[in-house]
Amino acid sequence: MIATASLIVAVYAVTQLFTQNTPTIPVRNPGAGVAASNCSNLAGLAYLTYTTSQQSYNLNFTCAGGYAFSVTVPGVLFPTFTLPSNYPSYSYYSMSILNSSLAYGNNCGGIGSYSISSGRSIALSVGSYYYCAGLILYPYTPNSASPIPSFSITWSS
Repeated sequence: MIATASLIVAVYAVTQLFTQNTPTIPVRNPGAGVAASNCSNLAGLAYLTYTTSQQSYNLNFTCAGGYAFSVTVPGVLFPTFTLPSNYPSYSYYSMSILNSSLAYGNNCGGIGSYSISSGRSIALSVGSYYYCAGLILYPYTPNSASPIPSFSITWSS
């Protein structure tokens, strides 16, 4: 028995028939909002008192009890801020703005509350807003820091 093998080689020419390109799709920026400050120095609590246990606070920052700023043209705005921290004395853990009535008191995280992050855009509607910052005051030690320093909040569009 004799085995034979054969090799068939085929050569095909590839002819490119066509190329298609998708269109460029423009992405529009959202409309820039316009806001105005109602004061340059915000008001808050007169003081806090350290205790022997950890305390959590929602601190309102207003313009002498009124709204901190007003949005006059709805659109996208960018807040910039750096929350101070001095563990183990205190630390801020959140920052929000609210457009609910100040008559309801401290309503952080409630209806009309918007969490803000430094450098991240937020779309706001026309209205007046105030700030609410979440703060943890750790138990008192002889090394506890005082006072809690101020910080600035800058808005841009």
